[in-house]
Amino acid sequence: MSGYKTRSVDGFTLLELLVALTIGVALVVASGTIIKSSVDLMARGERWLQGDFRETAALEFWREQVSAIRVTDSTNLLFVGKKEGLNFATPVVLNIRGKGFLVEAHYSVYKDEGNKYSLIYEEKRITPPGLAQKKEKGDSEGLVFLKGYDGISFEYLGEEVENNPWKAEWTDVGKIPRALKLTLIQGKEQKTLIAPIVATSFSSSSGQ
Repeated sequence: MSGYKTRSVDGFTLLELLVALTIGVALVVASGTIIKSSVDLMARGERWLQGDFRETAALEFWREQVSAIRVTDSTNLLFVGKKEGLNFATPVVLNIRGKGFLVEAHYSVYKDEGNKYSLIYEEKRITPPGLAQKKEKGDSEGLVFLKGYDGISFEYLGEEVENNPWKAEWTDVGKIPRALKLTLIQGKEQKTLIAPIVATSFSSSSGQ
């Protein structure tokens, strides 16, 4: 019965097991916290817009959204283009919970009491025809994309090639612009971003 007198070389002492268990629990807790924080930030859309890269990230996201504008019979009425506001349908989403859906993207320019301008972004899932309209988890409440500017405006490129083809407001029914321009003014500096649109027209059975 010598097995009762010797200790297997493959075994562990109670102290070793407790130390290993403690380290394992600590790693799980730390990993869970990091993952939860990352998911929460992405869900709010804020991970894109933190720190010194806020402007770069916001402009790149806007360009990608505009380039992927969708114009179909069910979304043709969503495109609205004004100098201080923009509305359209796109599959490019900021909120991770809305990924895989078409969303209605809405940009609006806001002027505060200090005469500084901000660009506010909101998105809402587009509910398929026949389903009840309701607020989805993927809808955003409004996010400040850009702030602290002396001027923010949109312009729209039409079919004309002579004179000034850019329009401060889009009024061509049954068509969408060839491209969009976003202008940011801060002091003496002016930044301009132009985003082409792949789709240029839509067909509608509604007679619009």
